[in-house]
Amino acid sequence: MSSIIKSASPIPKYHQFRLLLEEDIRRGRYTLGAALPPERELSEKYHISRQTVQQAMKSLVQEGWLVRMQGRGTFVARVDEKLSPVNIGVMIYGPALKEQWFFPDLLRGITDAVEVERANIIIIPFDDETPGISEGTFCRCMVEQKELHGLLVVSEELSEREICYLLSGEFPFVLTRVPPYPDRPIAYVCYNHESGVRQSIAYLHELGHTKIAYMGGQYSKYYASLRALTAFRAAMAEHGTRISPDWVVECDYSGHNAANLAHKILSGNTPPTAIIMGDDRFAAGVYKAAAMKGLSIPGDLSVIGYNDLPIAGALSPALTTIYPPRYEMGRSACEMLEEMILDTGNPAERQQELDVRLVVRDSCAPCKEA
Repeated sequence: MSSIIKSASPIPKYHQFRLLLEEDIRRGRYTLGAALPPERELSEKYHISRQTVQQAMKSLVQEGWLVRMQGRGTFVARVDEKLSPVNIGVMIYGPALKEQWFFPDLLRGITDAVEVERANIIIIPFDDETPGISEGTFCRCMVEQKELHGLLVVSEELSEREICYLLSGEFPFVLTRVPPYPDRPIAYVCYNHESGVRQSIAYLHELGHTKIAYMGGQYSKYYASLRALTAFRAAMAEHGTRISPDWVVECDYSGHNAANLAHKILSGNTPPTAIIMGDDRFAAGVYKAAAMKGLSIPGDLSVIGYNDLPIAGALSPALTTIYPPRYEMGRSACEMLEEMILDTGNPAERQQELDVRLVVRDSCAPCKEA
């Protein structure tokens, strides 16, 4: 047992130590019939009181993992069973969950990453009206009420105060997004937003497009969307392509205002020949606006989306888009969190950005003006 008992963690010390003992038994460090070190030795090694050691061992004795023999010590009595369940909370913004477009693949990856006997996945939806959200105390309440051992935060809607609380308490948590504090050692797994934008621009340039508009997500609200916008500006500059201010707009992720925004973009004297979108859900509005202007897709206007949602293949013409590995992101995030709970693995590898890829369909064509 090389792990460290975290004094600032909301998880009681005796339960942390109990999990470590179980893990060592499961991994074969202590075999059936093996004697555990004396309580005083364990107390000194892990900087915990003997009472904490005794409480953890008592719990394991009651469950049949250990057996005490008077005058001889404590011995392993069972090695062929799974660890006791670990409660993993998954924080999800309720309105986004109802959309049923992004989270099913993510949640499938999360649940596939754990053994059912070892972990309970607890979905915790919230919205702007949920008690504690405005005060920044929601995470604190959920950790205590649901007896969580770790937390996966898969929404950007939690306030920075919530993240600060988790950091200050050294509570195990993993974000499935880019953290708001790049200089802090926050564990996260996300996909490479910049790469998707750069792949889109490179593809359009190969087709001869230089008049490219960008209908991004809510980059005034979400850091990931801001990173994508920054990547768009940088990639356009690298290709020596001018950006028209009127062609860079922010769209609500519902996509309800996409048609109006696209209509404005296409109404200028020299409209763009291509539009890159921050989400596939904007596509219906862009297609509608193009039809109203008498423009064909892809003949007059090439369109590229993001997220490879079911709508991308259902549109006519089918939408070229960026595919992000949602399932892999959920799986990696859950595996990372398990390592943090058990204090195994390499802390230096607890920040991952997964590759995305361009899925070419029928919504792009060579530029007529090239």
